[in-house]
Amino acid sequence: MSFSIEELNGKKVAELRDLAAEIEHDALKGFRSMRKGELVAALANARGSSASTADTPVTPAQATSSSPARKSARKLAPAGGRRSLGVRRLQTRGLHRSQIKEMIRQLKLERSDASEAKDPRRLRTVRRQLHHLKRSARAAPPLE
Repeated sequence: MSFSIEELNGKKVAELRDLAAEIEHDALKGFRSMRKGELVAALANARGSSASTADTPVTPAQATSSSPARKSARKLAPAGGRRSLGVRRLQTRGLHRSQIKEMIRQLKLERSDASEAKDPRRLRTVRRQLHHLKRSARAAPPLE
């Protein structure tokens, strides 16, 4: 039952947990809540002297470094996220619902001005700010 790190990385997490269940070792305590890299490292440490590598313990980073890089299906957002479009969120932390609603009223006036001026960029910005303010107004505490 001696596996190399590459063979352990090739196995699924369920298979690794089955292997860990068969071995009683301090490194494998709590193996059911470990991630794959941690499991591979713990299994490599548990088999100890039978490892083909040096006697130094294997860390999760070392165990996963030999595995092929995972391709992420999710695209990375730009550094600025949506705010890079020029939309600035208004600070609402610590404000009461009535104060936020007053800000919403002012933005509605700005929205109508931007609509009449046919300024699409300003209109988009004001609409985004309105959206965020309305969401935060629902979560804000009422004025007591």
